Amino acid sequence: MANCPAVITCTDVMADEHPQLVIAHLKAMIKVGRWANEHKHAAAVILNRQTFYRDVEDIYEGIKQVDMLPNLSPQNLAAIEIGKDFMRLCCVVRRAARRTRSFGRR
Repeated sequence: MANCPAVITCTDVMADEHPQLVIAHLKAMIKVGRWANEHKHAAAVILNRQTFYRDVEDIYEGIKQVDMLPNLSPQNLAAIEIGKDFMRLCCVVRRAARRTRSFGRR
């Protein structure tokens, strides 16, 4: 699914102590999305390095009508919930929490 949401996470400590980093990252993601919307073929070349599509043209065909800007549409929010449920089911979230506590943090 094109523009499938990738959840961006950070610890509460990072968000509380370094909110400027969170904001900078989100601003960069918006800037990249705008660039990708304006330069679809160039974006396809970059995506070709990290995907399993046949080739650049195949990727281009898949993304040419897709809005690459991050957004909080109902569909994306539902997909995020599905991802969170999957991570909980596979114990990813609990393992990460235990690892964080083992380093003396919350």
